[in-house]
Amino acid sequence: MIGETTLARNHNKYTEVLIVTEILHRGNFDSKMSVARIEIDGKNRKVRNQEADALYIIVAAEGECQFTLYGETEAENKIIKVKSGNSVFVPKGSWYRDEGKMTMYSIYQPAFDSAKVEVAAATD
Repeated sequence: MIGETTLARNHNKYTEVLIVTEILHRGNFDSKMSVARIEIDGKNRKVRNQEADALYIIVAAEGECQFTLYGETEAENKIIKVKSGNSVFVPKGSWYRDEGKMTMYSIYQPAFDSAKVEVAAATD
């Protein structure tokens, strides 16, 4: 299935434009993996996927772009500055956030299922 979704949101102090184009999906969420092209311009809310590992491959980045991987304590948080050609691995169950203006591919194993994604409150 190939499709495109454009989302524009205003979450209190965060404004984002997120374009997701699904590249590969084997028709249902029983698939072993999914690949999507993502464009982001802004700061996403903190999210966590309970059942899938994710690999993000950054193909274009403008200005300062980063992923924040959240630990159990603030001292354990890890900020990863990214640029074109970098990749970031996010293990299942990890809270994270991406921000900046970038185009990337995400590879989810098992396939992405929005029902398995938690989104933090707008104040986080």
